[in-house]
Amino acid sequence: MKYNILNWNGIHFPIGNKDIDRFEENNKIISINMFKFDNCLNNNKIIFYRGIKNKNIKCEINLPKIFDKDNNYYYILVKNKYKLLNY
Repeated sequence: MKYNILNWNGIHFPIGNKDIDRFEENNKIISINMFKFDNCLNNNKIIFYRGIKNKNIKCEINLPKIFDKDNNYYYILVKNKYKLLNY
């Protein structure tokens, strides 16, 4: 999917959950799944915390949210969700 055909209106950076909702509203053929790593028990379990909201999508984007030592967060693109979940 080309960057220049996506509708980024009303999206603020760095992107938060509300911006992701707005992005999906602006681009009805795209849906975003979000994951995060749970290190509470030091087992790095993957938690699914935001699923597909749009129906009839043509593109599904999978974004784990990772944190650095200063508690800043970043999203990374995962091309194969099943490889991530079988980690």
